[in-house]
Amino acid sequence: MAKAIPIVAWDHIVVRVTDLERSLQFYKEHLGFEPVVDVEIGGEQLSKILSGHAGSEIRGAKARLVLGKVGGQLVELINYTVPDDSLLPPPGIGAFTLRVTDAGEAYAACQERGLRPETPPVEIEGSRQFFIRDPDGISIELTQPPKY
Repeated sequence: MAKAIPIVAWDHIVVRVTDLERSLQFYKEHLGFEPVVDVEIGGEQLSKILSGHAGSEIRGAKARLVLGKVGGQLVELINYTVPDDSLLPPPGIGAFTLRVTDAGEAYAACQERGLRPETPPVEIEGSRQFFIRDPDGISIELTQPPKY
């Protein structure tokens, strides 16, 4: 049997939101959310990731994501802007994220195990990531965080 995917640790959970400012207020006020990263992303990398989720090509996508801590754990709040909202999944838990030391190695391990990653590793803001799905279709993000 092929080697297990080389998981290092739990990383974060992704929450898709419809109104980022409203969600930030809620998470800060009620849960003590402490922002760490606040960034707008777009371009080819985001289009590749969303196209993998949607199963068809999505162009012109943009997103704002805020990564922060709640109770010492990382939570990513993300809001997408796309030309056709019907291509996006509904708000809610988007994925849980596991940390790997090398996204390329993890990608190869997934392929060796017969898994079908949605895209090859994509770099966004210094992080390399890709997604797989469990048997129930739950999205699992494997990420190699940036080296600071």
